[in-house]
Amino acid sequence: MEIIILFFSIILKGELFLKDSIPLKNYKLAVYELDSSLTIIDSFSTKTDPQGKFLFKNDKKGIYIIKVNYQGVRYRTDPILDDNDKLRLSVYDTVTNYEQMVLQRAHIAFIPSSGLIQVIEVYNFFNAHNKTVKKEFRIPLPSNATHIFSPQGVLPFEFKLAENSFIYKEGFKPGIKTISLLYHIPFEKIKFERKIPFIT
Repeated sequence: MEIIILFFSIILKGELFLKDSIPLKNYKLAVYELDSSLTIIDSFSTKTDPQGKFLFKNDKKGIYIIKVNYQGVRYRTDPILDDNDKLRLSVYDTVTNYEQMVLQRAHIAFIPSSGLIQVIEVYNFFNAHNKTVKKEFRIPLPSNATHIFSPQGVLPFEFKLAENSFIYKEGFKPGIKTISLLYHIPFEKIKFERKIPFIT
């Protein structure tokens, strides 16, 4: 008789809620494995039980996130590196009205370095709704911008670059959302103007 003992390198447990309090039962979740650059390299799936609880096990240690799609908006955990049995993921109804969206802070920094200027833009939004605001956030970029990425708040697969713009389309759930952007432009005399989209 052959006995096989399985050892799991990652075990993730948690709960999925609607509006932070209503368990979502028998709901499908996607689990993604990421590499060190936070790019997706593998995908799995699981679902919640009748109490809204979920469990995921894998024999490969790595970086993982759990995502769920609700009313056309994708919600996720932060990247997970170790076992976690207290994960909590909430989804919300959606609206397109952004009148209760507030830009709390906006910072733009210019850092000269080796013939280039490193530009860092950081935006802190506050959504006072008890629903997710389904709205695109688009920042125009200089045509000569290079090395564009988001060091905080947005993972590589959550934005796209098109029409000389940084475009984030994942929505703004209730509370605070930080979006940051970093890129390089040639070191030269520049005129820089910035208008914040959809914020009055």
